[in-house]
Amino acid sequence: MAKPVFAAQQALVQTRLAYLQNQFALYKTLGGGAVARASAAQSAQ
Repeated sequence: MAKPVFAAQQALVQTRLAYLQNQFALYKTLGGGAVARASAAQSAQ
């Protein structure tokens, strides 16, 4: 009984991880954070 529950929980964790990784990749691809880096670089000069 515990094995199927554990396997389902592991699958859920892996799915959530993949979802978050894909969201981060999309954010990065769309230029997320570029403004913050650019303004930080200008501030440093």
